[in-house]
Amino acid sequence: MKGIYYLESRDCPVPDIKLVGGKARNLAVMGRAGLPVPRWLSLTTDFFEKFMGEGIKKIDSLLNGCNKKNINPVSEKICGLINITAFSPRQKKEILDGLSRVFVKNMPGFFSVRSSAVDEDSKRFSFAGQLESFLYVKPDENLFEFVRRCFASAYSLRAMTYRISQGLPLTGVRPAAIIQEMIFGDISGVMFTGNPLNNDTDQILVNSAYGIGEGIVSGEIDADSWIVADDDSIVKELIARKTGMITFDSERGSGTKNISVPADLVEERSLSSVQIVELAMLGRRIEGVFGYVPQDIEWCIKDGRIYILQSRPVTTLSHIDKSKPRTVLDNSNIIESFPGVTSPLTFSFASKNYEMVYRQFFRLLGVSQRRISSFSDIFRTLLCYIDGRIYYNLNSWHRALQLLPGYNINSEFMDRMMGVRHASRFSAEGSISKARNISIEIPLLIYSAFKLLLNFKRIDEISKKFIDDFYAATAPYMDEKFEKYNNLEILRLYDYFQDNVLDKWKAPIVNDFYTMVYFGALGKMVASLDIADAKSVQNDLLCGQGEIESTKPTREIIMISSWIRSIPELAALFRDKTEDELIRLILCTEEQRYAEIRRRIKEYISEYGFRCMFELKLEEPSLKEDPRFLFTALKNYLKKGAVDLDKMELNEQEIKFRAEEKVFMKLSPLKKRLFTYVLIRARKAIRNREELRFMRTKIFGICRSMFNRIGANLNEQGIIDDRKDVYFLHVDEIRQLIEGRSIIEGIVRDIISLRKHEFEEQQSKDSPERMYFFGEMQDRCFVEILTENDMEFEEDESGRSFKGVPCSPGDVTSEARIVLAPNDANLNGEIMVAKRTDPGWVPLFPSVSGIIIERGSVLSHSAVVAREMGIPTIVGLRGITKKIENGEKIHMNGTTGVVQRISG
Repeated sequence: MKGIYYLESRDCPVPDIKLVGGKARNLAVMGRAGLPVPRWLSLTTDFFEKFMGEGIKKIDSLLNGCNKKNINPVSEKICGLINITAFSPRQKKEILDGLSRVFVKNMPGFFSVRSSAVDEDSKRFSFAGQLESFLYVKPDENLFEFVRRCFASAYSLRAMTYRISQGLPLTGVRPAAIIQEMIFGDISGVMFTGNPLNNDTDQILVNSAYGIGEGIVSGEIDADSWIVADDDSIVKELIARKTGMITFDSERGSGTKNISVPADLVEERSLSSVQIVELAMLGRRIEGVFGYVPQDIEWCIKDGRIYILQSRPVTTLSHIDKSKPRTVLDNSNIIESFPGVTSPLTFSFASKNYEMVYRQFFRLLGVSQRRISSFSDIFRTLLCYIDGRIYYNLNSWHRALQLLPGYNINSEFMDRMMGVRHASRFSAEGSISKARNISIEIPLLIYSAFKLLLNFKRIDEISKKFIDDFYAATAPYMDEKFEKYNNLEILRLYDYFQDNVLDKWKAPIVNDFYTMVYFGALGKMVASLDIADAKSVQNDLLCGQGEIESTKPTREIIMISSWIRSIPELAALFRDKTEDELIRLILCTEEQRYAEIRRRIKEYISEYGFRCMFELKLEEPSLKEDPRFLFTALKNYLKKGAVDLDKMELNEQEIKFRAEEKVFMKLSPLKKRLFTYVLIRARKAIRNREELRFMRTKIFGICRSMFNRIGANLNEQGIIDDRKDVYFLHVDEIRQLIEGRSIIEGIVRDIISLRKHEFEEQQSKDSPERMYFFGEMQDRCFVEILTENDMEFEEDESGRSFKGVPCSPGDVTSEARIVLAPNDANLNGEIMVAKRTDPGWVPLFPSVSGIIIERGSVLSHSAVVAREMGIPTIVGLRGITKKIENGEKIHMNGTTGVVQRISG
């Protein structure tokens, strides 16, 4: 029937969107797939043109001259033209005949009449709320009036404004309309097959309320919400107090009204768990019909049966195809080592070292060298570099884990080992038969576990040998600036360190596993004891371990500051002079009166100069190159007053003993012995981890000095314009330039200039914690997983109270000091609020009364050191540096993890 479209059978071709509009086309696609769509027909754009007759030329003329300035009168004139146009008897008969064919003898008593724009419900443009829909319409004269109003709504002021704002053309606009069987929904809602709140395409968000869905779409009615994971588990539930519902206005015999929900249903779930999962499964089926593009689906349930009323792409996720291979990138842990934008040199250096280290790790667990070599691409891509940030490529990490037996058993272990906060699910490549699992996989798993346990038993011996070998190889170069070396000599030394230090990184790897195992076991044992604030007690048990490596630089600064305070003339000098003035007076002259302070500071820089803020980023200067941060720390300590190290140590011991008393009183003698065994090893593992990680800081520091000299040499040779330009080259590019086999030598300045420009631009961009890439990574088809919208920390409705992860106990009330970089570090007893920290921040800690950090965990450097120093600390407060004002008064409780705003 010309001008009318309806789905005669599932073999019917899908109509052209230009004929029926986006909404109707999507209904046709679902109908062909056998999905439960209420029966319907479409009045096509051809029908609209015939309905308007000669008036269509007037509409086109008005649209051709339409712009932002005259949009209001143009809209009024077009709507007026439509509203005065009458349906001819033949057109009315055509509509009614079409309904008779669709519904045969079972004509419903009511219909919904909805607009369907040509570009509506597309991947880019939803037109949500811009066009009219009319519910509970009888098949009488009112039906034609509502169709006319749907036609007119395509030219309403809001629809025309939407078109202009989205850059859509106005010329040739033609509306279609849908007449659909009205379902009197008992329960209705909206479902998203990709969670639009956080962009997580693994999650389905289901919203539901009593009555029809109009109230949810308009925001008039409160709805229940559920998040369903990709394994059909319900991971989050929010049950609203549902006082009202939209339903049929039976008194008028048409339209809708808002009535009260029966008292016994107000706080009850509107859907059962079975219905939620059934909806989620149906949603995935619909998503598949539309090419695996996440869908925004309206649905209702009548007498227990689900009906799909419409589906359109989730606009913010419409660019992806979930059927393509997915790559998951995550930086929630590695950002502690490489915060912010990182140079190409640092990334290429770190990436190569990760590859070397984890090849060793898998060899350590019994994987053959041949098998490791056959998976070279996995180890090469453990790290990724996106918009100047370093990410873990979780696909590569999990593929690597599949080299070990028992992947299905230990895959969940991977995320905990890496410190990422969101669980990842990756399917094993290839299925494993039960027979193979028994005969091969389990024995290999036992063998790997045996080798790991053997290394655990020898951890002290392995660590001592590693440290001895490390210092034997590196000690001659700790203070070396390589000024007398040419680039080939530096390159040979670099290869020496690769072979004799980085390629023998066994001890840190084993100890990281050792830490994870015993810290995890300690946490489970404490949690099982029914103790209030169990996490805080676990943290307290790890206090008072003596001088762990991360605290040694700070303790040394405290001793230097105490000595300075004992000499009034020197104390006054540090009080009155700036950092630059102090550097010139003390380090750049040979004045005898400053000989002792010069000696102490130079000894400190020699021993701890590589321990600095952003210490693993090669482009960031260490204290050996720029000692300003050391002088800032000394000035801070002198402002605050004397720090009593003995008192600090006693405080740490007291916290530890109180925690032990809480735990031991809950344990039987036998369990106490087991708990003590685990506790001793957890403490040792964490202490060893800090010392072994300082080795990493030192080798990065030596390599920084080497690359700095290479940059100076290349600059002197006229190959680069500035010695710091070396940071914008990859390690392999540098090697090729030095060895005379570079293909970029003639354009190296252009490449550096481009990368420097990108580096500056990337500084202003936010860095998402997690990203999903679909298809080839170079296609850049990805979504950013928004962790803040997922409420990573609790915030009360007033925005004045926040709850994060408690790491070190204590109550503090003080001013907040936002510290994002070294030049923000002028501190005097405030609560330091930072995005992230690394071990180089530790010298700031004695200058503050408390620490609040956006990133981190109970095992991060900041947490470990803060516990040692007895400084209240809370981590995991995403976005807190933007929620708290610099200088406002706040209260923090390091036991409960709660931060409260007092002023501001």
